[in-house]
Amino acid sequence: MKNDWTIPNLRRTVMGFRNGIIGSRGSSTMMCFAVCAPLQSYLGMLGWSTELIKGEVNGNEHYWLQLSDGRIIDPTADQFFTERMMPKVYIGDRPPWYQVELFPTTCPAPEPERQDGG
Repeated sequence: MKNDWTIPNLRRTVMGFRNGIIGSRGSSTMMCFAVCAPLQSYLGMLGWSTELIKGEVNGNEHYWLQLSDGRIIDPTADQFFTERMMPKVYIGDRPPWYQVELFPTTCPAPEPERQDGG
């Protein structure tokens, strides 16, 4: 189904989803995870593969989705005062002020217990 979708159609879908969650609250402040996590599942059902990214914008923790081609979907981009005004829903290249936090992909193995009682 994804191949039938254009970015404007994707933007309308994301905006409708955002409005359904944020509703009359109006502000997207501190709503990035609450919108992105379920949006990722919804877009997956529509054929869009995304990754949930945790990062920072202006020193604040922030979540957004990343498409397989590297573009991002940020359904709460308007909550930050950045180098330029961001729309409510941003789809495009990751702006330089969006910093990605890198997390280890594996956990270290626990130290083996010593058999000599020490």
